[in-house]
Amino acid sequence: EALNFCQSIRQDIEKLSVKGKKTGKSIRNITASFGIAFYSSKQCKDEFIARADKALYLAKAHGRNRVEIAPAI
Repeated sequence: EALNFCQSIRQDIEKLSVKGKKTGKSIRNITASFGIAFYSSKQCKDEFIARADKALYLAKAHGRNRVEIAPAI
């Protein structure tokens, strides 16, 4: 469910574009990357956040505009 939710948000964001104030022409598209981590009672909150952050940077490294899921612990 988390993956589908993030993919849906990512796709909605991708449809947006920034337009110049003076010309009204599209300047560029907006994209978003997401990192998902599932919480385990075996880890502290800092580890949980670090895993989600690592997944986010992995998404960016793989070309941006993606969703990556942190490996389970």
